Amino acid sequence: MSWIPDALNQLLVSLLAEKGPFDNLIEIGSASGEGTTAALLHGMRVSAPKARLFCLEASPLLFQQLAHRYAQQPQVVCLPYFSVEPLTFPTADQIRHFMQTTRTVLRHYGVDRVLTWLAQEEAAYGQHLQGISGVAHIRDTYQVRHFDLALLDGGEFCGHADLEAVYGARLIVMDDTKAFKNYAPFLRLEQDPAYRLIALDPHWRHGYAAFERVV
Repeated sequence: MSWIPDALNQLLVSLLAEKGPFDNLIEIGSASGEGTTAALLHGMRVSAPKARLFCLEASPLLFQQLAHRYAQQPQVVCLPYFSVEPLTFPTADQIRHFMQTTRTVLRHYGVDRVLTWLAQEEAAYGQHLQGISGVAHIRDTYQVRHFDLALLDGGEFCGHADLEAVYGARLIVMDDTKAFKNYAPFLRLEQDPAYRLIALDPHWRHGYAAFERVV
């Protein structure tokens, strides 16, 4: 399975090489599995051949592609769920306030477009509800007490819920730290004495960061 050695993917491979051992990894928002998913699997093959990678992707179309891509990879468990249900989305007023008071990449798109994304994401969420919280399902079904690495790349308006679901993971990696998605989760972990920042690039992929639990 080929992977693209961009900055974030190289970080993931390096973490797997340097921060072992690894038993259980989770990626929230795997999409079709071509990007970070492939990098994680590459790193696992080299450094953690017995680890499992749990991939959550709630979009039916993307999940179909993801499941097909990794159908012959027993280390990869693909599941068609959101991290948690129910999800609470921000209000339009909260988004307007965020964009007025916080300098992020969203300002390039304008309030109207971002509010359109919010409406689309809420509508998609309503259509794809299954009554299953993906992270809790993984813990219960696969007897996962904690995750060694969690990658947060879910919906633009779900970052807070995604972090809550995997909080306590030994390593937490997130992108879009300069967008709404993981702006607040990044600040929370940056100020959390239980975690330390071990990697940061504020520009690549709208910003990414990695944190390691220290207590």
